[in-house]
Amino acid sequence: MVAILSRTLGPKDVGISIAVSIYVLVFETIFVIGFGPNIVQRTSLTNETLATVFCANLISAAIGFVLSIVTSVRADQLLGIDGCGTLIRIASVTIIIKSLGSSSLFIIQRQYQFKFLGLLETSAAVIANTFVCIPLAFIYPSPLVPIISTILEATIISIVGLVKYPPRNLALASFSETRNILQYSFGLHLVRSLNGLARSCDKWLIGRLMGAESLGLYSRASQVVSSCETVFASAFGRIIFSEMSRIQNNQDLIAKTVSTILTKIFRVSFLLTSWVWIFIDNLVEQVLGPDWTSIATTSKIFSIAIGFKLGSNALTHAARSNANITPLVKSNTIGIILSLVMISGACQFGLNFVAISSVGAAITQYILISKAFATIAGISINSFYQTIKVATKSSLVFIFMAAGLKIAIQKAVNPNASILILAFASAMFICAIEYRRFTAGQSAGQKLTKVA
Repeated sequence: MVAILSRTLGPKDVGISIAVSIYVLVFETIFVIGFGPNIVQRTSLTNETLATVFCANLISAAIGFVLSIVTSVRADQLLGIDGCGTLIRIASVTIIIKSLGSSSLFIIQRQYQFKFLGLLETSAAVIANTFVCIPLAFIYPSPLVPIISTILEATIISIVGLVKYPPRNLALASFSETRNILQYSFGLHLVRSLNGLARSCDKWLIGRLMGAESLGLYSRASQVVSSCETVFASAFGRIIFSEMSRIQNNQDLIAKTVSTILTKIFRVSFLLTSWVWIFIDNLVEQVLGPDWTSIATTSKIFSIAIGFKLGSNALTHAARSNANITPLVKSNTIGIILSLVMISGACQFGLNFVAISSVGAAITQYILISKAFATIAGISINSFYQTIKVATKSSLVFIFMAAGLKIAIQKAVNPNASILILAFASAMFICAIEYRRFTAGQSAGQKLTKVA
């Protein structure tokens, strides 16, 4: 889908669609799923809690939906890009749709049905893109196409979630339980909102300071890299949050579990970074088209931050399982401010400098969150930095092998076709190997939890 949209829409229209998604994401982040973590964290659930969470999510999302619609008349001025108002009003529907299935998805997460959840999300994306987004991109190429695809994908996920775990006994929802849930989850939701804003502020700045086309190029460069990390970030985040919620009083087990996960994260990240640096030049030209060749260098720079972003994501989820998250809120606030300052200054010098500042912000964020997690969990974080060295050593063999293969391919009769085949095969190999290691670690973590 990314390749087809890149070729049919071009950088400017892609930038407009990204700007719209950023605008709606702000309201979605603040008003959706805020009460959902209660379902995962509580040791026991009552029908009153489930009913209250569902109703509270729906009411909160309705407020976010209305605010998004009302403020959309000023969206062009806020984003610095013309033509976003109508698209925002259409895209805002996802706020309501996601809120309907939020409670059911957290029940699935609570029950460790991660394979089902991953299959559901993958299937929804395939259906939405294959049967809607791709045909529309050829028939009516416009920024509206990815928005329609997003709406359909969210609809499929919510419907399946509701069918599997439909809301029951909604009459049991109460204001007193809402107050209890709000007190319990306000800090967690604040952290989540700050993280969501941090992920969007760089794109908002670039769109406002550099225009829609630059936003399209920047977003696609970061997307090329983030596609390598998204599946791992989602899986690590969900599992570590659930695990930490169960063992939050066992400091030794927390230290061991987090250290193991970070080791795996940095092993994966250095492999992915190596893969990007070796193959990205050819892939951008062959897959996205000649209009996007300028993002190859930007993508390479972005890839340096993969491990730090995955590590920050995992530690944030781990810290959120603890009631005392004030240090995490402070760290995220400082990180967001530093990121805004660094990126706004770099916008004066071009996208590559913006990417460099983004990497610097990611490293700074990882250090701040590491210290915050150490304070929250009452453990030492120093040993976790050693995982970077372990991961670097384990990836050296892959780097030399892949570099040698690239040289051999360049001497082949058809270098472009050969490198595409090798890139695809090596990516599948990395995912397969790391998935096996990851699932083995997940099983070990569950056994440790039962023993504890």
